[in-house]
Amino acid sequence: MQMVRTCWIILLICCPLAFAIPAAAVEPLSLTWSTILGGSEADYAHEVQQTSDGGYIVAGYTLSNDGDVGRNHGLEDIWVVKLDGAGKPVWNATLGGSDRDFAYAVQQTSDGGYVVAGSTRSNDGDVGFNHGLEDSWVVKLDGAGQKVWNVTLGGSKNDEATAVRQTSDGGYIVAGSTGSNDGDVRSNHGSADYYVVKLAGDGSTPVAGHSLPLVLVVAIIVGAVTLVYSRDKKRSQ
Repeated sequence: MQMVRTCWIILLICCPLAFAIPAAAVEPLSLTWSTILGGSEADYAHEVQQTSDGGYIVAGYTLSNDGDVGRNHGLEDIWVVKLDGAGKPVWNATLGGSDRDFAYAVQQTSDGGYVVAGSTRSNDGDVGFNHGLEDSWVVKLDGAGQKVWNVTLGGSKNDEATAVRQTSDGGYIVAGSTGSNDGDVRSNHGSADYYVVKLAGDGSTPVAGHSLPLVLVVAIIVGAVTLVYSRDKKRSQ
């Protein structure tokens, strides 16, 4: 077996033309266009998707506060850039607060806007609320990059969203990881777990099957008390 392998190696070294691919069979690669976006600090793109108008939507994060970046709220900000079909910037939006904010996923939505998923350590600026440490963060943008709504998800530990897709009912499915065992997270198997959340079209989380409106709870309690009182009264007669 060793001799056979040696012979093959010698054959490959001595007769490379025997294994050469004809030049005519290789299609040359051509670069259509490229674009460089950013400022004087670190800028990272994490996902890109072609949009319905033939352009592209790019999401990531930026530490810059100059160049192509409109503004920075502090430390890393989510940075979303809309490009036309030739790679020229149409608009860009930075989202975040005074702490660290990251985008890992973006998708164009059926209304022509965009949904962005990532994580945040902020508790101010564009971020409505933080459960503690790092939260999953989902942001809905309109077609011009303006924020429509945002929602933070998680508990007191580290949580992040790394994927988001619009669902057939107009809501959103979000996936990522969680280290929490409180807040929005009902349980944890240990260390970091998958974290999958279904959101309604307005970003709200569906009411759990065991949850009831306060008015209905009060009515049930009043009804139960009345029933017990009636039974006790009959027994005493």
